[in-house]
Amino acid sequence: TSLSTLMVVVVLYFMGGPALQGVAFTLIVGVAVGTYSSVFIASPVLLDWPYIVRGAKVFFKFVFLPLRAPFLLVRALRG
Repeated sequence: TSLSTLMVVVVLYFMGGPALQGVAFTLIVGVAVGTYSSVFIASPVLLDWPYIVRGAKVFFKFVFLPLRAPFLLVRALRG
């Protein structure tokens, strides 16, 4: 997606008039920086994914404990 967008914006930069060149240059920089940041943010997230999932499970168990408590109590009383 980034490559096809970048190709269109580069053509717009070189073929467009002076009014479009500023906008096209801004889009070129934005696409390049966005792609760079996405690649270098996604890699550590992918490596830490098992820890993120484990932490999310613990977090949601803690957050939803007040909703689950009555059901856990009934289950404990039933034996």
